[in-house]
Amino acid sequence: MTTECTNHCLNRMTVTCIENNHPILQEIQAIPYITITQIGKRGIRFTYVSTWEPYNEWLHYMLQRHPTCWAKNEWSSEDGMAGIWMGTGEKHKEIKWIDLSAEDEIYFFG
Repeated sequence: MTTECTNHCLNRMTVTCIENNHPILQEIQAIPYITITQIGKRGIRFTYVSTWEPYNEWLHYMLQRHPTCWAKNEWSSEDGMAGIWMGTGEKHKEIKWIDLSAEDEIYFFG
């Protein structure tokens, strides 16, 4: 991913795990443009920027590798698409909707 992408997608991720979260820390270090915002004994919160949409395939794969973990990713992209993905590797739900675009944010609030 380059910083010159046409449509950034901001992801706000929460991952909890019954086991110690150190394996998850190793997994998320592969994500470019990550900012860890909170680390607990069995949970971690972080943000990252992706292009166009969230890395849901990676998230699903990571949770299958760590079956005692649960995740929630709230995301929004510059074009106004938004959504939430939550659950485990085996049982999860994703909801998408149209939200304010980057231009709408400037028009209405900036």
